[in-house]
Formats: sequence, C-alpha cells, structure tokens
Amino acid sequence: MKSLFKSLILLPLFIFPVFSYGKTQAQKLVSVDLLPYHQKETGTLTPAQVNELNNKELQDLMDATPGRSDTNVKENRIDTISRETAQSLVSSINIHPVVGYWQSRKYEQKGVEIGFCFGRATYAHIALLKMGVNKDSIKKIWAVGPMTAGGINWAFHVATIVRSDDGDWWVIDDYPQRMLRVAEWIEYFKPQNKGFGNLRYYITEPKKFSVSLGKYDRIQLGLDLKKENDWYKHYFKDLMQSFKSPTMLSDLGLKDLREVKKEEPKIEPPVAVILEPAIEVKLDEKAGSSVEAPPQSPSQNSTVDGQSATPQTSETPIIP
Repeated sequence: MKSLFKSLILLPLFIFPVFSYGKTQAQKLVSVDLLPYHQKETGTLTPAQVNELNNKELQDLMDATPGRSDTNVKENRIDTISRETAQSLVSSINIHPVVGYWQSRKYEQKGVEIGFCFGRATYAHIALLKMGVNKDSIKKIWAVGPMTAGGINWAFHVATIVRSDDGDWWVIDDYPQRMLRVAEWIEYFKPQNKGFGNLRYYITEPKKFSVSLGKYDRIQLGLDLKKENDWYKHYFKDLMQSFKSPTMLSDLGLKDLREVKKEEPKIEPPVAVILEPAIEVKLDEKAGSSVEAPPQSPSQNSTVDGQSATPQTSETPIIP
C-alpha cells in the first residue's frame, strides 16, 4: 500500500514535464519534447482556444525586452537589426556551402528527406551571434502540429527570429520565399494545418536543437563522430567549420554590425570657412547630404524531421 501511494505521488512527474522554478517559458521549453507536449496541450481544445494560446505566445514575445548582460555590454552587441540586414541573412542561406537547399541534399540518408529546417535555424542563430547581435534578441519559433503542403506531410517547422529595429521580430526563414514578421509567419502556416485547427507556435531560447531534443549537444550534432556513424553525415560538423573562416561573413554578403556601427560617420555642425581675402562662407545645408531527423544514434521508432527517440547528450557547451 505504501509503495502504491509513492507511485501515485510520482506519476504526474512522468506525465508532465518538470520545469525549474524561476525560468522563463522560453527557457523551460528548451528541454521539452514539443511533439507529445503539443498533443497533451491541444488534445481537448477547440481551434479558438488554440488561437488564444498562440496570441498570448506572440504577445509575450512582443512585451519582452532585451537583456543587457555584462557580456552583451562588454562585447558591444547590437539589440536590433534592420529589414535589409534580415533580408541579407535570409538570402545567404541559399548560397551557404552547407545549409543551402541543393547543398544540403548530400547530407540526407538514402531514401529519407530530412529537410534540415532545424539546421538552417542553427545557421541563422550562429550567424547572428557572429554579426554581433545581442544574445537576448535571438529566439527560435516552432510551428508544431500536423501540416500538409505539396503532398508532403510533416509535424513541425522551426526558424530563428531576431528583434527588429522597429520593435517587431523578423523570421529568418527561406521557406516562405519572402521576408516575414512573426505574426505574418504564423498566418503563413495556418492553411497548412487546415482541417485540424491545432497548430501551436512555441517560442524558445535559440539553443534548442530540435523539436524533441534539448540544447545543442556535441553527440547530437555529430561533431565527434565518424561520418559513417553520423546520421547527419557531418552536416553540422561542416557547418561549424564554415564559421571558422575569417571571411565567412563577407563571403555571404554579411557584416559584423558592431564594425558597421563604428564606421558610421559623425555629423558635424556647419562651420565657417575662411578664404583669402577674408570672406565668410557658410555651408549650404541643402547640399550634400518537415519532419525532423532522429537523434544520434537513430532508433527504430524515429521519424524524419521531427522524430523522437531517447537522446544521447554531452555536457560540453557548443554555442553560448
């Protein structure tokens, strides 16, 4: 009887994820498998109730303010980026030697289309850090639920988002083939969930690697595995290697925004110019100016691009 009582007390811990006190929702969801979490959360909800949850998720994102940690201040990181910079980053995806659509095909398993949306999101996250963006101004957004487009079914999609200089958030995602703000990105995927009405959007810290697994991990990224033992065929190893190039940003049409800020010319007030003979000349002010790949090693019950399996983890940090 005593052991039965203990079992009843512990049962909820296995049914629902245990969150640490004091963490934000975006931090809590990093370690959560969003596929079963989504099923339990939306199982008894109407489409209208799901929509309310999504609206709250979006409102919480808009209300959040970027932190200014000692590291962000010391490294002179930028809090926001312009539309032009966001567009340049989206455009860089297709010319990157690893994450570009045609380039990434060589990293897929035979007969399996991984999709690698989570790979492109990883690229965008690291690229923004390399560009000098405040770490607290970067998140990931996950669309979780059954989706269908072009005869293909999948369970989730993910993209990196970054704070915009007009107070909104840009989605760094080449899939829609146009620049979208977060609210527009949410609307874009709704029709692909037609007939279900249960598509949920979750905001997490950017270090969440895949829909099922937690933060970036050397084993899951395959950084220490032989290529034949790596489910991603060194996709992430090659991606990390690409960031070691000193010309990586310029090769992709990107810039370190901290350097751009330093180079901005100072606007000096108009001054008088003395000529011979002494004549005062004033300056003319008018002039001038899919489904997810399985964790390492793949298990029998994993599925493509959003698959769940028992994760193998390493405590070695990959990305701050």
